Amino acid sequence: MSLVVSNESIHVLGKYISNYSSHQHNDNIVDEATSEFIVNISSCGLVPVITIVGIIGNILSFVVFLKQKKRDRTRVVLISLAISDTLYLLITCVRKMSCIVSMFDVVSGKNWGVFMVPQWYIIGITFARITSVLTMVISIERCFAVLFPLKVRAVVTRTRALKLVVAIFILVSIAMFPLTFCSYTRWTLDPTKNRSVLSVAWTDFYIKNEGVMENYINVALATLLRITPCIVVLFCTTAVLASLKRGQKFRKQSSNLAKSGILMEERRVTVMLLAVTSVYVICLAPGSVLVLMRRFVPSFSTNGKYNYTFLLLSNMNIVLECLNSALNFVIYMKTNRRFNIAFKKMFCSSCNEKTLRNEIHLLSNGTSASSYLD
Repeated sequence: MSLVVSNESIHVLGKYISNYSSHQHNDNIVDEATSEFIVNISSCGLVPVITIVGIIGNILSFVVFLKQKKRDRTRVVLISLAISDTLYLLITCVRKMSCIVSMFDVVSGKNWGVFMVPQWYIIGITFARITSVLTMVISIERCFAVLFPLKVRAVVTRTRALKLVVAIFILVSIAMFPLTFCSYTRWTLDPTKNRSVLSVAWTDFYIKNEGVMENYINVALATLLRITPCIVVLFCTTAVLASLKRGQKFRKQSSNLAKSGILMEERRVTVMLLAVTSVYVICLAPGSVLVLMRRFVPSFSTNGKYNYTFLLLSNMNIVLECLNSALNFVIYMKTNRRFNIAFKKMFCSSCNEKTLRNEIHLLSNGTSASSYLD
């Protein structure tokens, strides 16, 4: 069976791939006109701008971290995070170009959006879920570093972090791979426009295993790769904030490290990573709630009586996920002076070398000043 898909209706997997505009309900919280207006603003305006700016920021972050000679466990994860964020934003940007194309040719815009559904949409979501798991790893590592500062460097090494990152990319990709077999595209003739249009059809694999795939997508994957990371990050971020606020255990166990500058460096890294995880929770928590509502409130879907409300919130969720992947460069520049200095040295030819050296001197506090330029 084939389903003609509107270019802005692809937000979830499985049975929710449908043409939302064909379902009208009088008791919708948001009416069709309002929903479409906000969706068009977010899809045609906000998302393209956020994704393009975010791609540039993540590439700059990747280059700065890669050029630094000192690549500890934190930088390994942050480099990987920049890669997954860049790829997610890139695919999302290409998908949302369908909205812009629709301004000039509605049929071509819809064809573009439908073409991206079977595989490219899944690949984009895969990188988004990799970002979630990497952020969870960051929050767990920071929680361990704050609570057990004397043990973290021995337990969480650069080599182990690298192996873990590779495992995350592989395992998440394997977990998402079956979703590429759920649907495919085919050309059909639209008699009203006398033009060929792309439509989405379920594969025989999905039709034969619909029950299993629905549970796999909406229960297993949603729990493991969406809801669990959000809960873990929230818990670890709260624990770190509470521990730093008290400060007693951290300062007592780390007093011997203060003279070498390690304590201050760990604190700087903690502040930066807390900002990263906090932004993640703010941006991803609404989407996790949306997943739960879709699961337990059947009418809250593209086929239900609250379809326009669901469509609107789904689009807002895409905007928030893009923001989460796009803001890391800004966070690094604002919270990590070492990153800031390294960036200016590499890309800011007008920055005064003497001013940079003075910043390094004021910042070093026992750490080798030259290391900030490594």
